[in-house]
Amino acid sequence: MGIEVIGTVKCPHCGNLATVHEQKGKANKLYYRCYAKPGSSEPRCGTVQITGPTGQQWLRANMAGATKEPEPAPQAPESTKEPETAPQPQKKSATMGGFLANFWRNEDE
Repeated sequence: MGIEVIGTVKCPHCGNLATVHEQKGKANKLYYRCYAKPGSSEPRCGTVQITGPTGQQWLRANMAGATKEPEPAPQAPESTKEPETAPQPQKKSATMGGFLANFWRNEDE
């Protein structure tokens, strides 16, 4: 049993018709195989894996005969954490501490 062909794309290197496949495993990224003809074992450009986001977008946009819907981009979970505030300096009783306390004091007070 061969690797499932999920579409075709025009090879940007040589202009040949290349078959698009999906990696098996956790990532499930797309790649294409440019051979002399579909199903051939005679490589032309070979197997091209462009796994970065831009390469994956290009493959999805230029793939013909796709049988799968493109996967939505993962979204970052919303943060429920409150924003951190800068720690307020502690007031000191010494002269230097009093100076620093006045220095760090908000002007609004």
